[in-house]
Amino acid sequence: MLLAGSAFQGWYALFTAHPYYGPLAIACVVSLIWIAACLAGSWLILRRRDFAGTPVARPAGWVMPVRVAVGAAAVIAFLAIAGNWGPAGDTAAKLKASIQPTFNNLTLLQQRELGRTVAPGAKLNVLTTCSRRASTPKGPGDWICTLDVFIPQPGAVPFLQTPVTYDVSLQSNGCYKAESPPSFVGQQTMKDADGNQVVNPLFVIYGCFNPL
Repeated sequence: MLLAGSAFQGWYALFTAHPYYGPLAIACVVSLIWIAACLAGSWLILRRRDFAGTPVARPAGWVMPVRVAVGAAAVIAFLAIAGNWGPAGDTAAKLKASIQPTFNNLTLLQQRELGRTVAPGAKLNVLTTCSRRASTPKGPGDWICTLDVFIPQPGAVPFLQTPVTYDVSLQSNGCYKAESPPSFVGQQTMKDADGNQVVNPLFVIYGCFNPL
């Protein structure tokens, strides 16, 4: 039951995010380039072979193996350098723009499961900051995001500021898993309005954003 609830929570977060097809298009183009390169290489190799007639003896030497090794090294070096071209996809701004609405949607889902009335299109007043736990401020790895939720309240202070901190594991493809201590969001399970034990939607947050 818990596994089913956790899977539903992850799918709910992913299906509410906007679809993006940039990585899929790039993967298709790269695949086509590799197919063309492999076919061209195969054609060059086969056209040098003798399938009929008297074999032609070729003098052995190191010229061709050296050329192949140098060419392969040059291609590998080029790919290593080209991998760093273009803007960094995993940035604090993109992570913030993804996790804040996801947190909002899952919070509203949690409140509905608790039996509370939530107006359609309701949004929390949240201020989000994200930073990477490394020397560079961008890229995949371990991040930390703090969402300051401002809850309206009566009295001299109109809002109660409640910080919620998540430890985020971010992948290079823009997908992430965010976990928070129970002291911030409660235990992994909770009781819904009918008294059933269900997964707390805010315990673990799954999401993705377009890294391009």
